Amino acid sequence: MTEQSTEAVPRLNEIEDVMDRLRVRRSTVFGLVKDGKLRSVKIGARRLIPEQALVDFIAALDEQAAAERADQPIADQPSGAQPRRTLPRNALDEAP
Repeated sequence: MTEQSTEAVPRLNEIEDVMDRLRVRRSTVFGLVKDGKLRSVKIGARRLIPEQALVDFIAALDEQAAAERADQPIADQPSGAQPRRTLPRNALDEAP
């Protein structure tokens, strides 16, 4: 069995590729770059995201989620079941 490398393959991703991988809009990707949360490089007029920057960003999100789960009281943590979702009240549901 071979070990999987945690290093990203040297590659520059176009904004559209990052949008697809993160499932976010173009403005969100540029906002992440502007806020310094996602590293980028510029070649000519093109803004590109290094693969390692994308891997690091996703790892940071995962670490943040793990820290938030660790801070959550044990009684509030779901026991394997999906958490119950509440929907916002619709104005039509309210009595006149």
